[in-house]
Amino acid sequence: MKSSTDNRKTRVFSTMTNQAIPLGTVPKSRLITTLKDPPQPISDVPTEINVINEYPCFYYNIKLYELGNLFSIEQKEGTQWSRIIIPKISWGFIVFMSLSFTINVAKLLWKNYTAEKQVVGTEIFQRSFEVLLGPLLIVEMMTFVHKLYPMIKQMRATFDTSEERILQQCIRHEKSMFFISIISANLVICLGYLPKIFLSLSYEEITSAKYYYNKAHPEKQLPLVFWLPFDDTVPPTYYFMVVVNIYALVLTIMLAFGLISNISTFSIHMRGQYQMLALKLKRAACWSDLKYIIQKHQKLEEFRRKLEAQVGSICLLKTFIYNLTITLLMYEFTAVKQVNQESIQVVFEWVVLLIMFYSFTTSSEYIDEGNDILCNALRSYKWYNINHNWYNENYNWYNTHILSKDGVKALQLFTMMCNKPKRLIYYGGTVDISNNLFLAVIKLSYTLFTILKHSIHTKQ
Repeated sequence: MKSSTDNRKTRVFSTMTNQAIPLGTVPKSRLITTLKDPPQPISDVPTEINVINEYPCFYYNIKLYELGNLFSIEQKEGTQWSRIIIPKISWGFIVFMSLSFTINVAKLLWKNYTAEKQVVGTEIFQRSFEVLLGPLLIVEMMTFVHKLYPMIKQMRATFDTSEERILQQCIRHEKSMFFISIISANLVICLGYLPKIFLSLSYEEITSAKYYYNKAHPEKQLPLVFWLPFDDTVPPTYYFMVVVNIYALVLTIMLAFGLISNISTFSIHMRGQYQMLALKLKRAACWSDLKYIIQKHQKLEEFRRKLEAQVGSICLLKTFIYNLTITLLMYEFTAVKQVNQESIQVVFEWVVLLIMFYSFTTSSEYIDEGNDILCNALRSYKWYNINHNWYNENYNWYNTHILSKDGVKALQLFTMMCNKPKRLIYYGGTVDISNNLFLAVIKLSYTLFTILKHSIHTKQ
């Protein structure tokens, strides 16, 4: 009996082979297979999840995509016209809009290059900003639909919902993210673009439109300038293009909402899962509790690595485009000499772009914050600082609560796993989605802005 007890103290059993394996020799990658599924001393009974209440950002994002006929997430009954044709029309319009903006900017650059007297104003920079932002919105939407949406289902099925307080905290944070994103997008559209449709343009804007576009009525120039084979300032074409502009602006709001909130929402709920693990660790009273916590942590790590892989292809693209657009807006902002509709639009674009970029760079900081909470719980854990003298003095308590030294070994291995940074890091640390990236891009944008401004003033 004594040898059997000692054997239990020094070994654990593999769930795959029922063969005794020293825990200290188990690789990290196989830890989850060497820990038997324990009884459930720590309750993790999932509650029924309502998408509206649990994930409001994701819910409203999906509804916006469906409202804009961009994509039907769930296969619903309907005619071929509503399920297939209308979404294709919407996507065709978005592609046409992006290509039209690109051709228009190319014509502006060519005209400015070949003109005898160059007119360097804010028009080229504003149109370039729209060209760069368009593909970013499209890529973000496609990433959400084809890569991130399946992960929402996985999150609903596997994430712990037993801690109501932490769950409600995540929901409140997500709702605040929703309001910030939807208000930011609407500020740019409603205060920057829509007034140009219904109010008169400034003298500088009329002069710029007359020089660059040769319109019959430059005072009727619309905020979104498409490359078209006809003059869109002449009725009745003008009224049709007003509707097209409004529709394009509404689609932009729908796409911009997801650009601000998608990755951050995942990170918020992952931080909540780390907080729940920290609470469970404080309540753990036996070896089976610790095994259970390690298993949940490894599943959470698998989810984090999957999220990192799914968004990795667009993170570098986002960083590059944000860098260029911030540089363009810096120059455009300094080129505005008086307060008018154009200056108001530039200010709101600048603020919202910083919000979007800050939301992107701090998204993985939420995951790191949750991991720090778990690390602090580990370091303050009563088993963490056990030494030999304490073990000899408290032998009975130790055997009652831990059963064997394997618990301490697993705790040490668990600590090593938690000490690694959990941010989204790509290309060997070249792109580290964090506050440091935000500051680095701002500095680089300012450097590019200085070079651009000096180059333009030298030519003038």
